[in-house]
Amino acid sequence: MEEKLKQKSSEGFLNKVFGKLYILVLTLLIVSLIARFFVVDVYRVTSNSMEDAIMTGSYQFVNKLDYGPRLPMSPLHAFGVTVQMLPYVRIPCGSQVKSGDVVAFNLPVEYNQVIDQREVFVKRCVGAPGDTIQAINGVLQINGVNERFGSTIRRGYEISSDEPITIPNLFLSRIYQPGSQSTGVDAHKYFVEANAEQIDDLLSEDRTIKIRPSTRENLAPFYLNGISPEWTTSDFGPIRVPKKGLQIELNPKNIAVYADVIINHDAHDTLTFSNGAIYLNGSILETYVFTNDYFFAVGDNRPHSKDSRHWGFVPCTHLIGRVLN
Repeated sequence: MEEKLKQKSSEGFLNKVFGKLYILVLTLLIVSLIARFFVVDVYRVTSNSMEDAIMTGSYQFVNKLDYGPRLPMSPLHAFGVTVQMLPYVRIPCGSQVKSGDVVAFNLPVEYNQVIDQREVFVKRCVGAPGDTIQAINGVLQINGVNERFGSTIRRGYEISSDEPITIPNLFLSRIYQPGSQSTGVDAHKYFVEANAEQIDDLLSEDRTIKIRPSTRENLAPFYLNGISPEWTTSDFGPIRVPKKGLQIELNPKNIAVYADVIINHDAHDTLTFSNGAIYLNGSILETYVFTNDYFFAVGDNRPHSKDSRHWGFVPCTHLIGRVLN
């Protein structure tokens, strides 16, 4: 009888331990899911578009509280349910995205997918809602002021000299990156990619060379070319970034800037053109008031970044959070 009582007591103790462990594991799982959905998440950077600020292959924490956490729109996606189950809702506890913020967001051009299932990109916001941006010789201007995003911005440069330039030269080998190439026609001239600090080092080591911004295009800027054939990734604008409540006049010259936003993100209606006039859902359109906020995102590695210069403005509904780099 005593042995049976001891056995039952031992089983009861084990049941209590496993029961508490089960509750603990379940609690930790729920807390981790809540933290991932509403507080912070981790993403792996798979491209070199943000070098030298963020290196390829690195893992980055993303703070979702800065702009207010976005509620899951397809919460059962992990279980194979890909349809949108909930509308877009963002808890209003954060601030607005600012120029200079490094942000994670869902790609705006995958129109056939639910927003929170689209590919995640990490870029720098260079134009906040309402800002006016322009690029001149590879340097961005925000509201008429040259960008101040630090020394990690990598641009394309053309290096020339009265003497032939050879790869073994120390000053060149230090910044000669994969993908950077000789022009192939002139030994006195090279195209390189470097940040401001490296260019300063170049000039301090060899004052006989001449350096100027390069207009060479590595990636075709389809969005910019669609606005003006003269615009490139290094020279474009000015462009006004759409902002909720902002009213603009529309005309045949600027409609290409905002057509994608109006059709696919803001009005979700059909734009047509006839005899120089613009029609929205069959009604003539001379002015338009935006119903959402947008931002313009560009990678720090300017020659090798596919960004808003290629697919246009990013709706703030696509924002995931600020990268804690």
